[in-house]
Amino acid sequence: MATAVAGWLLRKSGLFQDGWTYPSLDQLDHVGAFLSGVFTPLALAWAARSFLLQRQQMSESFQAMQEQIETQRKANDLTSAAMEEQLRLQRQANEHTQQQIDDDRVHRREERERTGPDFTLAPGLQIASSGTLTQKLVLQNIGLVARRTRISWIVTDRSDSRRVFCNLMTDLPHPLQPNEKREIDIILRNRFPPENELHTVVRVQTERADGEYGLWVFSFDGYSRPTLSEKHPIYPDARF
Repeated sequence: MATAVAGWLLRKSGLFQDGWTYPSLDQLDHVGAFLSGVFTPLALAWAARSFLLQRQQMSESFQAMQEQIETQRKANDLTSAAMEEQLRLQRQANEHTQQQIDDDRVHRREERERTGPDFTLAPGLQIASSGTLTQKLVLQNIGLVARRTRISWIVTDRSDSRRVFCNLMTDLPHPLQPNEKREIDIILRNRFPPENELHTVVRVQTERADGEYGLWVFSFDGYSRPTLSEKHPIYPDARF
């Protein structure tokens, strides 16, 4: 439109009339100034259009960048949530596996304990003669066979455990079968102390049929019934 208007104005000014010749320098200067004035708004409009287009493109790029960042953030959140869920499931699986291992270990131990010997200790007769007191105890195996059994006992003063009245140990010569009983004699010679001053500890160490070892500890004061204070159906330190 600017070119058409400029051509029309130049034609009306007589520049393209018949017999037209090349214009002089002054005329060209005027024409150039005229064309410059005509096309300056077009240049400004083109520059404004370029600016607006660039601004729109920058806005669209910024919006696209924000959308990309939001999409990436959501993807990161989903990935983080998936990883947390995976870790939770893995932790639950590990806990379940560990629980199974613990349960299996307890089951195997309980099974091994059930398949070994077990002992009770009961008081028997007391025999006193010529300054000697014999306290008989009855050891009974209420479990399975015990291949070897060692019995040790110590009788001390209740008020002073360093004062020892009797300290002996014996090995049973034969395996102790299920429900079999053996007598143990605790002998106090010479001037044995009164009943209320005695404290007795009996340790029963045994070798099981499977080669493991066990330990039972009974204790009692005076001549009362022994009480089981420790029970270790599987106790490696009881080896002898």
